Order: sequence, then structure tokens, then C-alpha cells
Amino acid sequence: MGWLFYDATNYKPNGEVDRKKEIDTTFSDHYTLLKSSMVGTVYYAAARNERTKNVVAYVVLTSSDKRGGFNFGYKDMSENMGPCEATCPKSILKLLTPTDNEYAKSWRERCWAYHEKAKSPFSFKNLPIGTKVLWTVPHEHFANLEKGEQLMLEKYRRTNKGKAFWVCWDKYVRYNPKFVNMDDVEFLDSLERTPKVFLDEYFQDSYCCECGGDSEHHTAVPLNGNWFARCDYPPTDNGDWHPIINEFRLSVLPDEDREALLAENESILPLTEQTA
Repeated sequence: MGWLFYDATNYKPNGEVDRKKEIDTTFSDHYTLLKSSMVGTVYYAAARNERTKNVVAYVVLTSSDKRGGFNFGYKDMSENMGPCEATCPKSILKLLTPTDNEYAKSWRERCWAYHEKAKSPFSFKNLPIGTKVLWTVPHEHFANLEKGEQLMLEKYRRTNKGKAFWVCWDKYVRYNPKFVNMDDVEFLDSLERTPKVFLDEYFQDSYCCECGGDSEHHTAVPLNGNWFARCDYPPTDNGDWHPIINEFRLSVLPDEDREALLAENESILPLTEQTA
């Protein structure tokens, strides 16, 4: 179904069209609306078909114009059509009955995946203002950008209550967070270093005093705008280094020292004897 525009009949106290109420009244008599919600300008609802008793999700795109004259429009879809919008609230998803429709199954999976991803401390909404990332442009559909081009972006907000967005200060251009996939970014610290650069610099002339490894055996963890090195292979319960670290440290020792240590230790080398 395409878009339908008409003069709205439900308004908020500030004069704006009440989109949720407008769509709530469009369901036919043999449907019972169980729950509805707006996520941005997208309307989501769970409605029960009183003939089949199935509870199905509905997704409605909305548009509003304050200038009057067909000032409200919507385009409705059921989950069986596999809508692109997949940010349906969990409270609505939990009301849906099982379905055999493959499009609906895929849509529900995308919605649940969205909520799981939103829990991550690396999701846009959970990042503190001022977070900097290195963004690799994934395709050529962005205006004045080429695929593979890298931009330094900063999470920015003009006012305390305003919406946050990405801004590229080099180009002085803002980017909508929903168009910047977090899988295409590398986080930067206060010195604008990527995790790899930080680890390479940190272990350039030394090994970890806890596990004995170097940059290849650590993960950079962000905290208050800086990176910290977390051991991927921490020491064992009895204080010995992890077998992978032992193998690594032996590999970087001179041949004579390595042969001597191997002759003295048939298995894992104790921490006190693991010196390079």
C-alpha cells in the first residue's frame, strides 16, 4: 500500500498532530489493538485478529506538515511484509503469537537483534558526548564522500537536551547516527589513537608485567576517554603464565636461552623462571 494523506483530527496541546492517536483509530472492527508506540516517526503496534486470534505486529510510517491541508500521511505494513524499520519496542514484540511467515520471522529477529545491540556500551546512545571514532565510509552513496574514505567523527550535542549526532570537524558536516554503522568505526582515545596504535605504542619496548605478553595478547578497553590494556591470557590460578604466553616468550628468546629453558622445563615454565 502507498501513502495516504488527509486532514488530521487529533492534535497535541502544542498544535502538532498526534500521530499515535491518528493511527490508533485506523484499525478495523475485527482487530483489537493491544498496544502501540511511536519510535521517532514510526508507529508500531500489536493487534489481535479476532477471527484467527493471531496477534500480529504492524509498522506504520508517518509524515506530518503543520501548514495544513492534508497535513498528515501514513503508510502501513504488517510484519508479514518484512518492513525495513526494525526498532519495535520489546513490550510489543512479547505480545506477538508464533508465526510461520518467513518475512515476519526475519523482521522479529532483526528487532530483537536491534535491542541486543542497543545494550552494548559501544552503541551510539550509550557513548558519552565527545567520543571520537575513525569512520570508514562503507559505500559511495554518501554525498561528497568516496567508498573507503576515512573521517574522524565526534559525538556532539548543541544543548544539554538536544539530540546527539556525529560531526566531522574537518568538513564541518554533521551525520545522522542511524547512517553510521558502528561496525564501520574504530574508537579513538583522547590522543586520537586507534586501539591498535595504542597497543603497539604501549608495548613497543616492554612486555606485560602480569601476563608476559605484548600487543598481540591484549585488548584495548576504553575508560574515560583513554585506552587500557586488558590481558587476553591472564596467569593461571597457580601463578604460571598461560601456555600461549609461554610459547610466545620462548619464541622471542635467543636460541641458546630457549634451549636451556626447555631442557629445564618439560611443560609450562613457572613464572619465576620465565625471564626474557
